[in-house]
Amino acid sequence: MKTEPHEPGEPSNEATQAELLISGVAILEFILRFFAAAGTLGSAMAMGTTEETVPLFPQSILLNAEYSDLPMFTFFVIANSVACAYLVLSLPLSFYHIIRRSAKNSRIILVVFDTVKMILIKRALFLVHHIRFCAKNRQKHSGENQLKIMRCSKGTESKCSEHFLS
Repeated sequence: MKTEPHEPGEPSNEATQAELLISGVAILEFILRFFAAAGTLGSAMAMGTTEETVPLFPQSILLNAEYSDLPMFTFFVIANSVACAYLVLSLPLSFYHIIRRSAKNSRIILVVFDTVKMILIKRALFLVHHIRFCAKNRQKHSGENQLKIMRCSKGTESKCSEHFLS
């Protein structure tokens, strides 16, 4: 059967390669958002439910460590929880992009919020990595700084800056 060419201005039923590419990217975005939500939820749950007993000084004092002992770990749990909530709430909009390929403004909004989410998570990871680095290398005065941080988390934020500036 011979197909006749369409007249100018008449819409065609065939999808162009660019539209197929946009649809494929939207499907990939939806899948990645789903897995990212699962990952951030898992990391927040793992950090929030972990309790460990660690020696504070060489075998003299045992410390029952929880995420709420240090403000950095609390920030990590909260940042991952906020990122997970954002990802779950953005899943319907991502699904909308699969159906409607021409949505441009909502894609720009998602890119902006995704950037803010990544900055938040990277800051939280940086803080946790810094504590891990100090604990691993046992730098000079790292135990004293840890005690100062723990004292500051109990409500003496105004005195906290004096300890770290000296």
